[in-house]
Amino acid sequence: MKPMLEEPIEELSPISVEEAAAMAASQDALVTYVPKSKATFKMETLIPRTLAFEVQKALSAVVKRRGNIDNYVRDHLKYATVQELWNSLSAEQVDAVALYLEQFDKDMGIIIADQTGIGKGRQAAAVIRHATMNGYLPIFFTRKPDLFTDMLRDLKSIGFDRIRPFIVNTDTNARIKDADGHVVFSPLSPNQQKELLTISREVPTESPESIEYHKSINKPLPDPDKYPTVTLTESIDYLPEGYDCIFCTYSQVQAAQPYKRLWLSQLVSRGVEGSKRYKKVVFILDESHMAGSFDSIVGKWMREVLPRTKACCFLSATFAKYPEVMPFYGKKTSIQETNMEDEKFVGAMQRGGLALQEIVASNLAESGQLIRRQRSGEGIRVEYQVLDKEPQRSKNRASVDRIIRLMNQVVEFEERFILPILNDIHAETRKAGEHMDSRPQNLGVKQAPYFSRVFNIVDQMLFALKVEEVAKEALRLLHEDKKVVIAFKSTMGAFLKDLNLASGDALQKEQLDFSRTLMKGLDSIFYYSYTDIAGEKTRMRIELEELPANGQQAYHALKKAMAEEDTGLTISPIDQLLHIIQNTPKPAHLGGHNGKTFRVAEVTGRNQRIRFEADQAIVEAFRADTEKSFRLFNQGHYDMLLINQSGSTGSSAHASKDFEDQRIRAMIIHQFELDINTEVQKRGRTNRTGQVELPEYYYVTSDIPMEKRLMTMLKAKLKSLDANTTGSQKTNDDTLKSPDFFNKYGDKVAWEWVSDNQGLVERMGWPTYHRVIGKFGDVSYVRNDSDEGAIKQVTGRAGLLSVAEQDKVYNDLLSRYEHRIKWEKERGTYDLETEFLKLDARIEAQVSLPQRQWWQYPIWPTYGAGSEHRQQYAQAADQRPGRSTHRAPSRGYEA
Repeated sequence: MKPMLEEPIEELSPISVEEAAAMAASQDALVTYVPKSKATFKMETLIPRTLAFEVQKALSAVVKRRGNIDNYVRDHLKYATVQELWNSLSAEQVDAVALYLEQFDKDMGIIIADQTGIGKGRQAAAVIRHATMNGYLPIFFTRKPDLFTDMLRDLKSIGFDRIRPFIVNTDTNARIKDADGHVVFSPLSPNQQKELLTISREVPTESPESIEYHKSINKPLPDPDKYPTVTLTESIDYLPEGYDCIFCTYSQVQAAQPYKRLWLSQLVSRGVEGSKRYKKVVFILDESHMAGSFDSIVGKWMREVLPRTKACCFLSATFAKYPEVMPFYGKKTSIQETNMEDEKFVGAMQRGGLALQEIVASNLAESGQLIRRQRSGEGIRVEYQVLDKEPQRSKNRASVDRIIRLMNQVVEFEERFILPILNDIHAETRKAGEHMDSRPQNLGVKQAPYFSRVFNIVDQMLFALKVEEVAKEALRLLHEDKKVVIAFKSTMGAFLKDLNLASGDALQKEQLDFSRTLMKGLDSIFYYSYTDIAGEKTRMRIELEELPANGQQAYHALKKAMAEEDTGLTISPIDQLLHIIQNTPKPAHLGGHNGKTFRVAEVTGRNQRIRFEADQAIVEAFRADTEKSFRLFNQGHYDMLLINQSGSTGSSAHASKDFEDQRIRAMIIHQFELDINTEVQKRGRTNRTGQVELPEYYYVTSDIPMEKRLMTMLKAKLKSLDANTTGSQKTNDDTLKSPDFFNKYGDKVAWEWVSDNQGLVERMGWPTYHRVIGKFGDVSYVRNDSDEGAIKQVTGRAGLLSVAEQDKVYNDLLSRYEHRIKWEKERGTYDLETEFLKLDARIEAQVSLPQRQWWQYPIWPTYGAGSEHRQQYAQAADQRPGRSTHRAPSRGYEA
């Protein structure tokens, strides 16, 4: 195409050797991203150091082959002028689209792993524009149907809203709305869609057509004696007239009627270059990590059809959630050059660990198939508020200790009265199946012991524990004329559901005490799964009358103690939060609406909530409207927004120049997500491109050691994802300060700790052990074959210990872990991170130094400075490897 630029643009030469060397040698986790595009709007982003040189190299190769990068993108997206392109895309976005276009010509794909809020939506819209205007069929996949509206917004923002999408979803959430909430595109009804996309015909049941059809939908052939003929519902193999693109969620592939999946498959297979009816297909995979599950229907389908597409644009800030998803990306990237089967490639990624993940990310970037930019965080306020002030600290700890005592009584009750009954049932069933040639799998009893649920109970307790402090912090920020978003993980709505209440039912406030959680846990231990000798599985319950008289008395006494326990915590913290905020007067001088009290919108998936009136709690029906809640929040009708996973993807709540209410957004993280993808996406709701005010973040944490575990897990997952998405695990080290021992070295330390603390092991539910039921119902606990997962087991079960004991456990584990890491690094076996070496150094001299072993450290974990401890140290040192075949008593370090 002939250039249409009014003024010439200065050609960009590749960066110099010196600049490249400086970039590669930088020890900062992030460096400034230098775009090749000269677009007037630059987001001033950063790029991981370990990707910076590789991305620049890939962009320079595009410039060398294609010339000016802005002209190249403008021509292929068919903008009239470069200025029109610049009005639509930032410099960073132009660069990514240029890399995509280069891969498009190679029938390959690109992973755009930009941080949430950088503008992946506009880049996806640019890919849709390119495909539509050049005779290809774009299929846009995303996580939720309400994100179709966001894609229309992004298409409009790049000057291309003349689309006619075929919407595969058929529910009302799939309706596409404009900025004012008016519906502009509606999906067909299920019947209309099926009639349009399928053709039915009757054939003999045992005909080749019938056999092939049932194989394709993964269903058994009907009995031909009962059903001599069957009706085949076959999909058409083209896009119906009147449409030029397709919008679809992953759920439609995963669980929808087979004809939809077959129709999409045929569209891909039938594609012909230049055909108007059978167009080549381009996939745009938003939140691509949702599609890569190795054993899921959508994961298998994607790996099957991706190689037949023309090109693919993967979009996800956290694209590589687990090593298991990597073969999915390999179908359209240079990963395929490994020539490894999918299962073997996953195994290699698992064995290679974080170091190999970093190398793969760098190689993809060098191939022009991965790009990741993120905000610097400069100027963004991040505060960590620990609730450790007296007297609240002592009050919280006392409350937690009382709850833990009751939990331990449940464990003891289960051990004395429930397990003997289950063991007898299990032993009798196994005995009955002894002489069977082929016994059913899991024959007998299967039950998750109470202590395996400790983590979830404690997690919910911490959520309820902080609600009043979070409300105070929210009101402080609201009175500073800021708009507040509170993020949490759980709604605890299941407890309301268990009460079987209808709208309008009234409860006394004491009926909502957190002790009900403990009662639910007590009752749950009576249930178990049972598989009989015929292989039939049933859910069964031990009746209270089956317990001995003292067991029944113990049950009633324990339940009474729970009912009388006034924890001061609620089973519905969200409703308590809503009640506090919505009943607080709003000063007239604050921005937004002119109401007398603050207003709160909620975006969750629960269907009931509580309204507090005097001493009563009234149950009312509830259904969140995500699109409406975010829209009215941004217009100023709401002061505060409550979100969990339901509100973590796609929607915008930032102080945008396009929104009516542009006040500062302050996000309070009330409860951390254990799924790091959701945590990162939540934070991205308030930190996005086009904002006129930077957001603020406030992490509110209790002083309870178990919450430290949550923070540690979050940090560990951030680190793992950074290795996959950015090529640098250290990117977030300054974002979340927390010890990170959830790895293989932490497992070794925890395994050793269990060996040294047998007195606590039984109280903690035997972490790193598994229960074995003998032939006659006798029970024993046997150590696991491997230390894998030991650190998670030990820290999770620590919830059964008092708060003071938890502190000691964590301090001991962290001390041991630090020594372990020092030892591993000194002996050169530490492999959780890659190290940068300047290989242009000159060897001046070589000296052989003796290597210290673990017993040579001046401070040896678990041994003090007293004479008795020094004697133990000396005795253990005499047993060190090399002097004896024995090891130090109960020590697990390997030399």
